[in-house]
Amino acid sequence: MSFQPPNTFRPADTFRPYMPYGPPVPAPAPKIRHPNRPPCTTPSKTLYIRNLNEKTKLSVLTAALQAVFETYGPVLEIRARHSIQMRGQAFITFESLASAERAHAEVQGFLLFDKPMFIEFARSASEATVANEGGDLA
Repeated sequence: MSFQPPNTFRPADTFRPYMPYGPPVPAPAPKIRHPNRPPCTTPSKTLYIRNLNEKTKLSVLTAALQAVFETYGPVLEIRARHSIQMRGQAFITFESLASAERAHAEVQGFLLFDKPMFIEFARSASEATVANEGGDLA
């Protein structure tokens, strides 16, 4: 007499698609962090990104941001840190303003590590932008 496993195998139980079927669900509207200070709408070469997954390793997060944003143009700098003040945030600096504007429009709400990215233009020029344009930081 040989061993026979019970007949409980069902293909539907083992196949779990990564993405659910149906139309994509839009990302929620970004929360306003400081009601007295509206988001910056003046285009700049540097994008401020928040709502990033804080549990992701910094090297993995930086590589993922590079992969997402380099499709819109050359990226000069990615600044992401896991400090208390900067956790879940990053700054991406592009070589051209057109690339930054396109990325701002198209990547808004993109799910990265299961969290939608909220993107705004940075309020001031980054050091990489100033250095690229031949300016002085002082």
